[in-house]
Amino acid sequence: MDQEDRHDAPTDRSLVLLTRQGDGRAFRLLTERYTPLVASALHHRLSDQRDVEDEIQETFLSAYRGIDALDDPERFSGWVARIAVNRAHTRMRQLARQREIPSGTREMLDQVGRHDVWTWQYGLSWLLGREALRSAVDRLPGDCRDPVLLWAVEGYSLVEVGDRLGVSEKVASRRIRRGCRQICTGAEAAA
Repeated sequence: MDQEDRHDAPTDRSLVLLTRQGDGRAFRLLTERYTPLVASALHHRLSDQRDVEDEIQETFLSAYRGIDALDDPERFSGWVARIAVNRAHTRMRQLARQREIPSGTREMLDQVGRHDVWTWQYGLSWLLGREALRSAVDRLPGDCRDPVLLWAVEGYSLVEVGDRLGVSEKVASRRIRRGCRQICTGAEAAA
C-alpha cells in the first residue's frame, strides 16, 4: 500500500465507530486489516494450523461482540491482538488438560481394566473424586456454577468468562472464588 492509499484508507477509529453503529462492512475491513496480526500472535503460541484458524475466527467474533467495551477506538490493533493472545493461552490450557486427563469414564475403565490391582484402586479413586467434584459443582447456585465451569473446565480467562456472561472481569472473578470456596467447604463437610 503506497502513501496515497494509506491516506485514503479509513482509520481504525472511524471503522470502530461505524461498527458500533451496525456497519458490518466496516468490521469486515477491520478484520481484513488485522487478520495477519492476529494470525501471527496465534502462530507464535499454537502449533496446529486448525487451532490457529479456529482462534482467528473466535478472536474476531469476541472483538465484534465486545467492540463497545473498547475505550479508545484508535487502539483497536492492540486490543484485538490482546484478545488473540488470551484466546491462544486459553486454547493451550485446554489442550494441556486434554493430554493430562483421560477424556471420560469409559476410557478410564478401559485403561484400568488392563492393569493390576493398584491401577484399579487409583482409577476408582479418580472416578469417585471426579463424580464428587461433578456433584459439588452441580449443587452450586447458577451465578457461581456457570463461571466456575467456564473457567475451570473450559479454560476461559476471567475476561472471557465475563464477556460470555455479560459481567465485568471483577464480577466473574468474585463468582468463581465464591463457587470454589463453596466446593471446598462442601468437601470439608463431607470428610
